[in-house]
Amino acid sequence: MIAWIDNNYPIRKVMPNQGSELAKGGYLGISAHELLAARKAQQQPTASVSIPLSSIQNWPGLGIYVVIFEVLQLNKELQGFITSLLLYDEYINTVLFSYLLVEHRF
Repeated sequence: MIAWIDNNYPIRKVMPNQGSELAKGGYLGISAHELLAARKAQQQPTASVSIPLSSIQNWPGLGIYVVIFEVLQLNKELQGFITSLLLYDEYINTVLFSYLLVEHRF
C-alpha cells in the first residue's frame, strides 16, 4: 500500500484502492508510533521508518515515510508525506522460496 498523507496528518489517497478502504480518510495522529515516525521524517533528508506497528487489518509491519516540502524563498513548507506499509508476512512470502516457508511453518 502507498498513501498520501496531508501536512496535518489525514490520509487522503491510498493505492491500491481495493483492500485499503479502511485506511482512506483515516488520521495518522491516532497512532503515536506512526505520528512519531512522520515527525521524525520532517527532520531528516531521507525516509523515516517506524518501529513495528499493526495495519488497520491488524497485520504486523513497518511504516515508511518520505516527507514532501515546497521550497518558498528561504523557507520550506511541509506539504505532506508519501508513505507505505511494509507488511511482514507479505514481504516474507514474496522474498523467500516456498520450500523455506513450509519448512519454517509460515
